[in-house]
Amino acid sequence: AVAHERKANMRKDFLHKLSFKLVSENQVICLEDLNVRGMVKNHSLARSISDQGWSEFVRMIDYKSRWYGRETVRIDRFYPSSKTCNHCGHKNSNLTLDDRIWVCPSCGNVLDRDVNAAKNILREGIDSLNRGGLGDSLCKLREKVDSESCQGLPPNEQEGQVETPNGVSDRLGYRRGSTETVELGI
Repeated sequence: AVAHERKANMRKDFLHKLSFKLVSENQVICLEDLNVRGMVKNHSLARSISDQGWSEFVRMIDYKSRWYGRETVRIDRFYPSSKTCNHCGHKNSNLTLDDRIWVCPSCGNVLDRDVNAAKNILREGIDSLNRGGLGDSLCKLREKVDSESCQGLPPNEQEGQVETPNGVSDRLGYRRGSTETVELGI
């Protein structure tokens, strides 16, 4: 029981530190509204997904964003963030969960599924805020996101590894500038 409590406290401490870092370093945080309850029904992944504490992490980001006056945007779970090319907007409906890297049939760019999804989520979140009437500052941020590209960089420069308390690595995809995207992988 003591070991489980220690592990739970370590996980909660990690989530608090990461959520604080994200909220303090970014004005806008875009999150994909994942169907965690449905994902847990996959018995081979259920324990790993439950151990990550995604819902708790999102809750922490939400309340810390309100405390520090930041914007949190939720992207619809049915938005095809992984299947849409972040360069040309082509939707690859043939993509499966096993396809981690794919080539866009329209523009020929080689895309990492997770990095591509993170860029699309950020772009959709900024567009969502623009539709809400936040104006020119978000248009400039959108232009900056569109002009940035990690293409050509070695994978270790595109994303880092962080060891979590439960031994599962989270993949952090860092962007240059004032925006940062995070993908929690299993």
